Amino acid sequence: MSYETYTRYSTIDYSKTLTIYDMNRTFVILGNNSIDEKLTPTREATFIAAMFAFVFIFIGLVGNIILLATILSVKKLRSNIINIFIVSLQVNDLMNIGFNQFFVGLSYANRGWLGGRILCDLVVYFSGVCMGCLLWHHCLIAIHRYIAVVYHNLLRKISLKTYATVSLIITRLIPIAACIPSFRRYTISYSPQILRCQFIGRLQIIINVFILILLPASIIIFCFLGIFIYVARATHISRMKQVRSMQTSNTQSLRREIRITKMFGR
Repeated sequence: MSYETYTRYSTIDYSKTLTIYDMNRTFVILGNNSIDEKLTPTREATFIAAMFAFVFIFIGLVGNIILLATILSVKKLRSNIINIFIVSLQVNDLMNIGFNQFFVGLSYANRGWLGGRILCDLVVYFSGVCMGCLLWHHCLIAIHRYIAVVYHNLLRKISLKTYATVSLIITRLIPIAACIPSFRRYTISYSPQILRCQFIGRLQIIINVFILILLPASIIIFCFLGIFIYVARATHISRMKQVRSMQTSNTQSLRREIRITKMFGR
């Protein structure tokens, strides 16, 4: 269950042929010039999109490089485990911006995909993995904050180096594993509307939505909700202790005054 070849759309030749080998059956999909021209965005739209894409690419690259240089140049910042996670997150962003978004910008500028079939497929896979890594890194940071606040004694008992290494490996293995089903059967197709390839397999789309988006988002919400509840309870207990302490202090002061009064009364 794999696909053999497909011929990409071109701004010069709008005819396309998509050959799919799936369950030993071959489907040939043919298009014509008028249909492809209607599906393709206008030159004005792609020109504006290309300008915005390259502006954001430049800003993203500069911003991530500055942040990385700042953290890595200061020893105190490098030793903080949250900053280690942030560095890994910035590396992921640089890969996404420098590879995926760059080719997306080129497709807008060219009004068609550049790079051939292999790059078209790779951009889809890398986009899915980078998106998953982005959300799972935020999930990792949320989990660490939850552990640091609610189970702070646990961090003292484990090796932070091992903890950080295992956590970073997991945040990358999950998105990669989520893309495995797309290697087993044909799930990628070129879309003239967005001028690049995209996932079309229903199973792969469901996996991406649930494992790469909904699951980490749910964990993030749970962690910060748990932190909020823990802090609220701790604040309430602290206030109750202060009230009891004040009441005890007032009672002791009153008893002391009564004793003094009795002494002078004699």
